[in-house]
Amino acid sequence: NGNVDRLVVAGGDGTLNEALNGLDDPSRIVLAPWAMGTANILARELNLPRHKPEDLADLIEHGEVRRLDMGVIDGRRFLMVASAGFDAMVIDEVSRSRNGRLGMRGYASPIWRALRHYRVPKLRVTVDDREPIAGAMVVVSNIRNYAAFFSVTDKADCTSGSLDICVLHNGTIRDLVGYTWAAWRKRVSKCRDVTYLTGRHIHIDSDEPVPVEVDGDDHTPTPCDIRVESAVVPV
Repeated sequence: NGNVDRLVVAGGDGTLNEALNGLDDPSRIVLAPWAMGTANILARELNLPRHKPEDLADLIEHGEVRRLDMGVIDGRRFLMVASAGFDAMVIDEVSRSRNGRLGMRGYASPIWRALRHYRVPKLRVTVDDREPIAGAMVVVSNIRNYAAFFSVTDKADCTSGSLDICVLHNGTIRDLVGYTWAAWRKRVSKCRDVTYLTGRHIHIDSDEPVPVEVDGDDHTPTPCDIRVESAVVPV
């Protein structure tokens, strides 16, 4: 509709992703996220209002429009994060059992089910035609925030023109607990057994299919191809 200049997206990160992928031209209509989901990681990143409609109305009337970089994974657009490994295994479990609103407590059972049959993945991550990097989990992100209270790509900037990539080399349960603690403290990039870099084209491969998630929703397993388009989406 040529008369639309603002699109209010009421819901969580997955709803925002669906709206982004439903637009013919993601560069034309300004998105106004109304964060009403579970994690709301983009809203937390950009300090956008949550829940209160009057705050959203004030933002639409007086807020500054920023053009954010947009990721594309296998033809699917995203604004926040794409990852492969244990976290995507949890999302895979969520997709099998979700029925309505999830909430933070709703992740407990999927995490437990993912742990019960967990095997350490063996991923190969190629960034901008450099030598492949081996890892057990990889997070490719446009923002610092991750799952509401954590930060994995703790140096990311959604207007930098590139994506931040964090490859976690080890994947035992003990390692995952350590990475979670580091993510809570926003210090994953300082871990010794992590490779942290930026890039514009990322390819993730593996000998066996490994689950992948995009903006908190299930995606097809590896292999996957990711690229970035700079300053595309007005928010």
